[in-house]
Amino acid sequence: MLKQFLVKEISNTLDRKLNIESQLRGNNMELNEINEHIRLIKQGMNQSETIFRPGSVVSNDERLISELKQKKKSITEDNVALQSIIDDLNDKLDEIQKVYDYVNKAEQYDNLEKYGKNFVDKSEETSYLQMLEIQEMERQRIARDLHDSVVQNLTNIVHKVEFSSMIMSKDPIKAKLEMKTIEKNVRDVISEMRDVIYNLRPMSFDDIGIETTVERELARLQNLSGIKFKYSTVGEFKKIDPVIELTLFRIIQEACNNAIKHSKATEISVTMIYSNDTISLKISDNGCGFDPNSIPTKRDKNSKNGFGISMMKERVFLLSGKINITSNGNEGTTILVDVPLDL
Repeated sequence: MLKQFLVKEISNTLDRKLNIESQLRGNNMELNEINEHIRLIKQGMNQSETIFRPGSVVSNDERLISELKQKKKSITEDNVALQSIIDDLNDKLDEIQKVYDYVNKAEQYDNLEKYGKNFVDKSEETSYLQMLEIQEMERQRIARDLHDSVVQNLTNIVHKVEFSSMIMSKDPIKAKLEMKTIEKNVRDVISEMRDVIYNLRPMSFDDIGIETTVERELARLQNLSGIKFKYSTVGEFKKIDPVIELTLFRIIQEACNNAIKHSKATEISVTMIYSNDTISLKISDNGCGFDPNSIPTKRDKNSKNGFGISMMKERVFLLSGKINITSNGNEGTTILVDVPLDL
């Protein structure tokens, strides 16, 4: 089937793109390490004619610096080639997306001809394409968080350990001070890793459930932003599927972060509403509002405009739910989400 082939092709292309982006990040890390090594060598040249490193002795510093610069040039050229491949893969994904949309519309037209205008193609809402896109964005977000914080700090720690080893015999007091800094950096990395793990799945979900987890998240956002948050529930609590819980939590996070960044609101309220066969969310703020018609119906890969809201819509559609956004300058923004309890 053509659609299945296209979905498989998208999946393979996304995997290849992710691998190349990983290579690019690794190259950039290596460039940072080379720059730091050059700095340490020059610093050592000012202190002594010979640099001592753990397990080896490096002489002829000028020659070593020249070799490092040559390696740096080679990696930079490799990065240019890798970026070109990524650009080509992005173009390929756009072309496959166009073909997929065309095939999907043609299939819908055939279904309408066969079954009439009341036919609803549920496959449009829960397509493999949407799932793959969301998975890809989550993987990219995790990789970016790890690279920008944890990996960079770990690289910095390695350099500090190397530097401390170099000066240990010459200046033990300074080496001890460096070790104190390393200890603090390690604790910071542990804290950052906890944040990454929390963003993947808050541990409190398994222990105290969604409601207390949401309360704690809103309290955290209030402390960070200074905006007043209100949380309430309507109806009798019902145990819901963990997939629904996590999706609703992500929607709350996305909506509240959008309001904090863009709405200039002083108050944000979140209400969770339980009924017999659905669970609903109402997220509203008293901010400046925006034009909901300006949000693209599908996420534009070349633009960040409406990106958060598009992701929210995709998450809701994957649960066969509904989302409605109303906004204006006088009343702020209200987001209503309805999700069936029975998937």
